[in-house]
Amino acid sequence: YIWNGFDAQADTVWVDFSANELGSLTKLAITDNGTGIDYEKLALKFHPFYDSEKAIAIATPKHTSAMHGKNGVGRLTFFTFAGQAKWRSVAAQNNTLVRTDIAITAEGLNTYIADLHTQVSDTTTGTRVSFQELSLSQQDLEQTVIPFLIQEFCWFLELHKEQQYQIIINGTPLVYDSNI
Repeated sequence: YIWNGFDAQADTVWVDFSANELGSLTKLAITDNGTGIDYEKLALKFHPFYDSEKAIAIATPKHTSAMHGKNGVGRLTFFTFAGQAKWRSVAAQNNTLVRTDIAITAEGLNTYIADLHTQVSDTTTGTRVSFQELSLSQQDLEQTVIPFLIQEFCWFLELHKEQQYQIIINGTPLVYDSNI
């Protein structure tokens, strides 16, 4: 999900989570300030399962990094840790901003529900994906996911330090210096 944000030309990706008193996650959301999801291309991005226009576009050089979502399954892998994912994406369309709300359940990965909103109060583009029915714990995030993020993104963030690319977790920038 973070790579999807950077692939969409975001310079900042936020990961926000909270847990209950037993340590189970009650909230997990990933937000970026990228270009958003084009409603006209939803069929390419969300169906059919295991296909992606990024696989075709990967041969084209990009201004930031090679596209990372190339197998067409990344956006749907939430089924391994959540029962449902909801996207709220704002994109530019015909010189105006439009919002698309998308919902998918783990039981129906090939079926999505999407609503287009042409009257929006949003002022910038970007995408937020939130997950419901989580099976992750705060300990999973802190001991496994965040160290993985440091390993996965340290080189990318370092190469784009001048452009101030960053991943912010619960309000704190991801510190990756120890991995450089």
